[in-house]
Amino acid sequence: RANLSSEEFFFTLGQVGIDPETVRDYIRVELAWTGLVQARFGARARVGDEELDRALAISTGQGNARVLVSEIVLPMSFGEAQRSQELARDLQEITSFSEFEDAARRFSVGPSATNGGKLDWLPVSALPPSVGPIFLTMRPGEVSAPVPIQDTIAVFQLRQLQDVAPPPASNVQIDYALLRLAPGVNPASEIARMSQSVDDCNGFFGQNPNAAPGQLERASKSASELSSAVASAVRTLDPGEMTALPGGNGIVMLCSRAEAEPDAEARDQLMQQLFFQRLESFADGYLSELRAAADIRKT
Repeated sequence: RANLSSEEFFFTLGQVGIDPETVRDYIRVELAWTGLVQARFGARARVGDEELDRALAISTGQGNARVLVSEIVLPMSFGEAQRSQELARDLQEITSFSEFEDAARRFSVGPSATNGGKLDWLPVSALPPSVGPIFLTMRPGEVSAPVPIQDTIAVFQLRQLQDVAPPPASNVQIDYALLRLAPGVNPASEIARMSQSVDDCNGFFGQNPNAAPGQLERASKSASELSSAVASAVRTLDPGEMTALPGGNGIVMLCSRAEAEPDAEARDQLMQQLFFQRLESFADGYLSELRAAADIRKT
């Protein structure tokens, strides 16, 4: 990152008192920890196709998604950490909302315990990065893996996931036919004439065999590429329906509307992102467990 050779890099660190062996030890520890976490939690962190499809459905804007969850917060102070970790693993087996509420009232040390652990709607974008993405691949009723939060760990049960304001679907492919009208032609009359025998775009063209060059158009474009007039006209149409363009100078028929499949590279990138976010969550919980169980003494 610093665009230095290894010799230059170690020389620069040496000027601030860092030995090359310290760097090598640090890298060895990082590699060992990464290998341990992947071996221990890699299988549990994998994202299935169905989970990936749900995450893609929530899609591009985590900022637009919000979640309704319940929580159980457990202490991780010395002497309680092992019990809390064991309890958290048991809580992950819960499948009903009522059972989770009862457990929250019994075990949780969070302020939501009196309400059965229930929290109000929360935007995913406002949640810590270690928490928010977890909910994108969960079904209602599922309980998360333990998540470290300061000197506690918490498990969450998803009650509902909602995309409150989905962004415009720019990946939707719109296939349409357009007839430009000569000045003075009434679009309502033309629609009434064609509606008697036209129910698809092939028929739309067949009803206008004498159209001048450029008067008839058939195109397939993504929603983001449409002109504002065509986008406004086809917004509420079903395939086979037609309507006048805003301004009345043309008629448009919707041939088909289909959501483009995300390319393989985009799916792979999202799968990797979700996998490593899950893995990081498992690693943080495991590290908290190790720290709480460590017997550190001054000599």
